Amino acid sequence: MNIKDSAARVKLVKFISSNRQNPLLKLFYKFSLYYIKAFNNVSYNSVENGELKMFSVLKKDGCEHFIECGANDGLDAVHYAKNSPEMTVYALEIVPPTFEVLQNNTKDYTNIQCFNFGLGKKEETISITHFPEASYLSSNYKTSREYKSEFYECQVKSGDNFCFENKIDYIDFLKIDVEGMDFEVILGFDQMISQEKIKVIQFEYTDGFIYAGYFLKNVFDYFSSKNYVIGKLYPNKVEFLEYDYQLDNFYSVNYVAVNKNKTHLIEKLQSF
Repeated sequence: MNIKDSAARVKLVKFISSNRQNPLLKLFYKFSLYYIKAFNNVSYNSVENGELKMFSVLKKDGCEHFIECGANDGLDAVHYAKNSPEMTVYALEIVPPTFEVLQNNTKDYTNIQCFNFGLGKKEETISITHFPEASYLSSNYKTSREYKSEFYECQVKSGDNFCFENKIDYIDFLKIDVEGMDFEVILGFDQMISQEKIKVIQFEYTDGFIYAGYFLKNVFDYFSSKNYVIGKLYPNKVEFLEYDYQLDNFYSVNYVAVNKNKTHLIEKLQSF
């Protein structure tokens, strides 16, 4: 960059920041945010964000045990169970009224087992803020959601204990979507992860990490010490990468951790 280019950029930044209330600049700002979210694959839709395509790759590789922590209404669990009748789906939903919906939606599928508690680092009782109008946002952490809220005291146990109680020796796919508690759920599977008994872990990284007191770096550091590689989920691939501080932006995106020994699977996930 030469001095002239630098001066031009300084002027542009000054102009934009000084005129940020200008209607056209505000419109451009909104468009820029939309672009950034699309660029980062910010999406809750499992069809659009690449999750279901990724699962088709996992299914071909062999998938007998699937744990969904934060199953919500169970519609994703139904999709997995319907397309993989040989697979057992363990659907966990911590909020009582949402659990009732989950049970009702999955009652016709014998390969779905439903559990009305959550997973975390240890066995305890926690207070959950539930949003009836947006049940998928219910969380253990106080957030700024502008929805009518209800409160429930709910049970939590570690993933290792859950596996022991249900005689689960190996997990092919662990999906975690728990609005900020994702890293705590991962830590609760420490024994299974350390023994490399989980093939693939998908977790959501959102602004809930702020309230939980974690950064994405904490997750990267943990998995790098456990012989796992992390990638970011996109509609057509998982992009495996090293940690960079710019990744800690708290966008609602999904990451995938894969056991490094599954080199063939890692290769297949890089394009689907």
